[in-house]
Amino acid sequence: MIFEYSSNIIRDKESITLKDNSPAELLIFHNDLALLLSKSSMAMFKNKDCVLDPLGNGLLATVTLENQNALVEENGVFVKTYQAGYVALLDGRGLLITPNDVQLFPDNRCALTNTNEIARLSFGQ
Repeated sequence: MIFEYSSNIIRDKESITLKDNSPAELLIFHNDLALLLSKSSMAMFKNKDCVLDPLGNGLLATVTLENQNALVEENGVFVKTYQAGYVALLDGRGLLITPNDVQLFPDNRCALTNTNEIARLSFGQ
């Protein structure tokens, strides 16, 4: 019997529109956690269904990005590619996903060496 296994943390991704009509991209992990990327913030939710909950139920953590660190999108897409726990963004920056954090770095090299972190979204207990 052959087992297929992927090291990708991300199971699926989709573009959504937030209540203020701004674009966002949702990355859904294999454990059902959902990472929301928008121009001015990153947020972690218990699952996809919690994202648009008006009471904020299921919000685990959020981090606001200053104007100079705003995420770049094109037609509602922020993510270029992803592999294992690394996400390449359209503008060349990268996200490193670890069990308790999502870190934003200026480029692939900085993510791989864990240097020059721009922002950190901590969601672990």
